[in-house]
Amino acid sequence: MISIVSLILYLKVISPYFEKNLQKLNNNSSKKASLRKGKRQRALVNILCRDKIERAFLKFDLNMLNSERKIKLTVYPNIALGLILPVSILLAKILNKGSFSEAMREASNSKTYLLIYVTITMLSTIISLVHFSEKYE
Repeated sequence: MISIVSLILYLKVISPYFEKNLQKLNNNSSKKASLRKGKRQRALVNILCRDKIERAFLKFDLNMLNSERKIKLTVYPNIALGLILPVSILLAKILNKGSFSEAMREASNSKTYLLIYVTITMLSTIISLVHFSEKYE
């Protein structure tokens, strides 16, 4: 009895929903979105890199990040850790002190400013993770 109800539920509810979403994936409107994303990406690359060689490497890295799941699973957690950890520590200091200016004054007198260097170090090690890519060569 339960299997028959489950089959009917699957055919009436889940299957049409799945087919509708599958058609959305095959829709050509995603090409327009990818073209806009490509234009934004080119503008960002042109702003960040003045040298042609640097631009080529940045485009290569961005293409690999966009296309490979394995490298995303290794790089994105490091990016999140490198960005969120220092911000959360500074936010805790600000909430502890009551005002931003007091927290920054204390941070300049202590070694909290080293968080900036830790963040830069963590984010720069991400470049070395490119060798995890399946299509690196």
